[in-house]
Amino acid sequence: MMACSWVKQKQFNPTLAFVDIQRDDQREGDFDAQFTELCDACGFCAHWCYYDAIHFHKPAKKVGATNE
Repeated sequence: MMACSWVKQKQFNPTLAFVDIQRDDQREGDFDAQFTELCDACGFCAHWCYYDAIHFHKPAKKVGATNE
């Protein structure tokens, strides 16, 4: 959240981040990441995540897909 707020807002302020990380009360030791509509999937949060908990994957291209 701090990395996102810095790269997008030039402030270290987690309330300005486009990602919100919260402890998952249902699964002890797990966290839940929610991304706002403003997130452009730049990957900065994943790159700087200390716990390597955020990963971005490009979607696979569909073979033989047509526009109808």
